[in-house]
Amino acid sequence: MNQKFLTASLNPLDDINQIAYAGQPVERRMYHPGYEVFFEALPALNDQDEFLKEKVHMSGNVMQHMATVLKRDSWSYGLQPIMGGFNRTILGIESPTVKADGSIKEGSEIVLARWGDGHTSPVHGHAAGYLHEELLFGKMRVNTYRIIDTDNRIAVPLKTEIFDKPGTIASLYTPHADQARTSLVHNFTSIGYSATLHYLPEHTRDGRDNKFEVRYYEDIFGMNKHEIVQQLTAQQGLQLKIGDVALVRSENVPEYGDHYIVITGKPVLKEHGLRPLDVAIYTPHEDARKTLDAFTPIMGLTLLKLNVIAAETFRAFHNIEL
Repeated sequence: MNQKFLTASLNPLDDINQIAYAGQPVERRMYHPGYEVFFEALPALNDQDEFLKEKVHMSGNVMQHMATVLKRDSWSYGLQPIMGGFNRTILGIESPTVKADGSIKEGSEIVLARWGDGHTSPVHGHAAGYLHEELLFGKMRVNTYRIIDTDNRIAVPLKTEIFDKPGTIASLYTPHADQARTSLVHNFTSIGYSATLHYLPEHTRDGRDNKFEVRYYEDIFGMNKHEIVQQLTAQQGLQLKIGDVALVRSENVPEYGDHYIVITGKPVLKEHGLRPLDVAIYTPHEDARKTLDAFTPIMGLTLLKLNVIAAETFRAFHNIEL
């Protein structure tokens, strides 16, 4: 097998300055040398490679090993952003190339991102190719979205996950397509001070041309007390059946914020006790907030079961099949 690997820039500061966009904050394009060996251990990937699956797996192993090294390196924990702040350090980058029309094509890069408490990224997609994201420390709420209109870049929520232990958030390869930056549409919110490691198939966009507009359930159907069939206690919540949908606010899991749950299986043992197997979907919508505000919490929990029609509409909107 004729194996080819990525080549790290020999002049990274010059290359970063060349591709920096007007007004890009300096703290979002810092560089730290010494990690180029990891960049050059990553195999070059293409859609037609018969060993693509194996090379993607190899790439994930390299990134996980790099994460292990960074967690041992004390400098990774420094430069903590203020609350709501964010900074980024590039650890390896390809030199840009000049296309036939004279424009610059940005290459791939590895970056360490530090997130201040509460910082939320725009809802964004990524370029085709390999993508890897690793939590080094801290806690992140990650919302994933499903595209419903590619041309107008509109998406709807798919699921919400909390990552609170070091490990892989995402590692995948997306074949090239006609639409740019439509791979893995998601966004992050840091719960406290967090840091993540990323391999990106192109230089970071900072929301310039990769953002998506989100349509929420409440935008189309609204949400108010008429959609609620009853308020449940935590014990009653264990009796929710597969297909049931509930609107939730909980002091036990505040990192989820206001969110819906769709019951997908029988109760399983989770970090906070026995809970039904479910899909969580975060909602920042005002209608959901006002609906939750209208009920008095029961032992720190507001659990509102939706009626049959609202539950069916909710599942259809989010394309959840049972």
